[in-house]
Amino acid sequence: MEIYLLSGPDKYKGYCDVLKTDISNEIKNIKCLVGIAANPNKHEKNDKMFFGDGVCPGVVNMLKSCGIEINDTVLLDDRIDAQTAKSTIERADVVYLLGGDPMSQYKFIESLGCINLLKEFDGIVFGISAGSMNCANNVLYFAEDGFNDIIRYNGLGVSPIYIYPHFSVDNQELISQLKQLSKDVQIFALPNDSYVKIADNKTEIVGKCYLFSNEKFIKIN
Repeated sequence: MEIYLLSGPDKYKGYCDVLKTDISNEIKNIKCLVGIAANPNKHEKNDKMFFGDGVCPGVVNMLKSCGIEINDTVLLDDRIDAQTAKSTIERADVVYLLGGDPMSQYKFIESLGCINLLKEFDGIVFGISAGSMNCANNVLYFAEDGFNDIIRYNGLGVSPIYIYPHFSVDNQELISQLKQLSKDVQIFALPNDSYVKIADNKTEIVGKCYLFSNEKFIKIN
């Protein structure tokens, strides 16, 4: 398995040049690209994120902009039944976990019975934002409910590290939250356009990255 953990490519411009070059060097053809929604009941948003809408390029067009030929594309949200989802992942060579609500995405994958399929997947996995978070063994984040509740659950176990997307050193509230969470787990905080690539048991961090551990954080890249 090869893994790309993305923070947040520009929703209008798509991938940064470094990532486009990296992807184009690694992937020439995709037989079956499967996208997995993070908000399975938001069909219009899911279609926009995956297929694009003429303004936002969407995942499919971002990958095509890397010079990749894609033969088949399937988006999994609640318009797809569990058996179809399983058979689609089984024939896929690239799976793309979309952004949105992390727990909603995890519960959706769980409801489809596809967690083990993703753990044992033998192709390329992309995670973006919430999708990247869910790739880890353990997922922790503060709920956006105004009550400072911490949400925690076992992730997909696809990635050996936990990344937190959309990080900014200017966001003092977020830094405080991540310090608190780092009592329980190491967190690799990625600004937008940074990403992590994991292949052949090697982890490569591209762009800026900050490590939160034991209530402290340092810049590591």
